Amino acid sequence: MNVNNTIIEHVEQDSSSLDEIIDRVVSESTGALEAYVDNIRKFLENGTEEVSLDDLNNMALRVASYLFFLSSHVEKVGLRSSIANIIRDEKYNKSYISIEKGTIADKQAQALEDVKEEELVNIIFDRAYKILKNRYSSAERLNDTLRKIISSKISEMELTRNNNM
Repeated sequence: MNVNNTIIEHVEQDSSSLDEIIDRVVSESTGALEAYVDNIRKFLENGTEEVSLDDLNNMALRVASYLFFLSSHVEKVGLRSSIANIIRDEKYNKSYISIEKGTIADKQAQALEDVKEEELVNIIFDRAYKILKNRYSSAERLNDTLRKIISSKISEMELTRNNNM
């Protein structure tokens, strides 16, 4: 199959601008969490020492606190996405109604052309919302994993203590 490289280049160019905006919206909400998760990753990759129970408790507590604040950011970006959708729909309807001549298909095509910018804003906030939801879910899984490891370490410590009695 032959693909027109010009189209691919055009898509890449246009999407890189949108990616930057989406990344900015997302990083405003997740920057601290991402930095902390990256620190956890580096700590674990170093692997020179065993992770203490205190370290695990600290990690779980910090991730939980980041989740607390992230949850409201997710909802705020979701609200922005909904508002962008409403604004796009309102402009589309006004444009469609204002076109006096042409077929229905002509009016629809013109109205769609008139709302391109609003559609891009809608796409930005919709994608940012989805990314934030995914990051929230990933952080929840990380926190659950930390709690399971903590529970396992506590059980191991109790078993060792009972065996030494």
